[in-house]
Amino acid sequence: MDPSHYQESTQRKRETIFDDLRQRAERTLSGQHPQDPPGDHDIMALIHELDVHQIELELQNEELRNAQFDLEAARDRFVDLYDLAPVGYVSLSPEGKIIEANLTSADMFGMERSSFLNGTLTSFVLPEFLIEFRDHLHAAEDRDSIRTFDIGFRRSDGSTFYGNISTVDVFDENDVLLHSRVTITDITKRILSEKATARSERQWETTFGSISDWVSIIDPATHRITRSNDSVLRLLGIPKSEILGKPCCEVVHGTSIPHPECPLNLTLTSGRTTTIEMELPERKTWLQITTDPIFDEAGRISSIVHVVHDITHLKEVEHDIQISLEEKTVLLREVHHRVKNDLQIISSLLDLQSDTIDNEEFRGVFQECRHRVKSMALVHEKLHSSDNLVNLVVSEYVRDLIETLVDSYISTDQDIIFTYNIDDIRLNIDTAIPLGLMINELVSNCIKHAFPPSREGERNEITIEIRTQEDGTYQLTVRDNGVGFPDLYDQATTQTLGLQLVTMLAQQLHGTMESKIKNGTEFIVTFKPRNDSIIRTP
Repeated sequence: MDPSHYQESTQRKRETIFDDLRQRAERTLSGQHPQDPPGDHDIMALIHELDVHQIELELQNEELRNAQFDLEAARDRFVDLYDLAPVGYVSLSPEGKIIEANLTSADMFGMERSSFLNGTLTSFVLPEFLIEFRDHLHAAEDRDSIRTFDIGFRRSDGSTFYGNISTVDVFDENDVLLHSRVTITDITKRILSEKATARSERQWETTFGSISDWVSIIDPATHRITRSNDSVLRLLGIPKSEILGKPCCEVVHGTSIPHPECPLNLTLTSGRTTTIEMELPERKTWLQITTDPIFDEAGRISSIVHVVHDITHLKEVEHDIQISLEEKTVLLREVHHRVKNDLQIISSLLDLQSDTIDNEEFRGVFQECRHRVKSMALVHEKLHSSDNLVNLVVSEYVRDLIETLVDSYISTDQDIIFTYNIDDIRLNIDTAIPLGLMINELVSNCIKHAFPPSREGERNEITIEIRTQEDGTYQLTVRDNGVGFPDLYDQATTQTLGLQLVTMLAQQLHGTMESKIKNGTEFIVTFKPRNDSIIRTP
């Protein structure tokens, strides 16, 4: 209710009360009979009556004062409620002028109320809302309707805010518009949030649409596509509008049931990301399909992100690389085979030549050279026959090498036991050949010198170890339990070609060699692999 109307109504009530009191007093006095002189009794009765009326008037006056105080307090509360309400209240004249406004509305526009009154709301409306605002004010087809409208305003300092306005028109008894009551609620935060959300949505749509892979969102219950970017047209030749609402199996495979390896089903079962590669022969296309689950607050899968990447070109390159690799494998295997054959020819030539030599010492030199060549040929033979043409399994190579030496050096009446302690490691050819030559020399020395005929009946044993050290180096140990090798006490001055060769080969592998003579002879070579050639087998 308008405060001025409330005050007028209160004033009329007051006047009615006083008129009633006056009429009652007059009726009391007119009830007397003036033609009869009043006697003492009548005078006393009249005085009593007047006292009663006086008391009544005083009580009524007290009630009026209390009512006045209550009214003023109620008015103050109403004014506070009206002025300090969290929303703005404005009354507009039929011409659109502001004839009444609370403090909140004036504060919204950054003005004093006195300056705000007699202005127009239209002057504060942002240009883009002006036509709609005018239509809003003049939409009085239903006089009892409350019209609402979101609008942008510009404050007196030039800043802007957004409000939701609710308008209702007030008419007199002759259907003449008296004024329009407008309620303004500041919705700036909501509008800015909506704009930020819309901006984020546009940015997301732009990003989503620009992804070269086909990305879609799938309903886990029906397997139907609920959202998709435009890349499906490039990938499958199908417009986005034609796949929405369809099961993904129908779009990708042209079937009504999921593929046996459907990643969507795998993700629904495991709750984890699933990636598979799939060929579409009819399209001559290879696809990499990844499905990621999206969980709701209850931990249930609410949707599936379905990403399809075209890997056809990758598969073609992979195929070309595979063909090239197979060609190079054949070529490398052929190289190993030919080198092995060449070394075997050299070994055979040395063997033939040694047969023509009568001098046993010279013949032994040829045989030693032949064994060195065979140790190198064995590396190529192993690599040629292996699936891995680069790295050699050390344990297998060492055992085969020792068997070759046994066949050449150990007579039928000799009995030597070989013990192997070799880690599961692999060597490339750059390290395998020097290592093989060292083992050849050291084991040959043990066979030739450690077990003379005088030890007949004793246990003859040679131990070969290749172990990994904590510092990343490797240690080759060749140990026998024979009579020892006194000449080795000073390996730096020894003239034995084999030990000189071992020392040089150890240096090539950035290593060292030492020997110990106690209850037999022990050779220890510590070395590093060349070009990270040693790889532990799984």
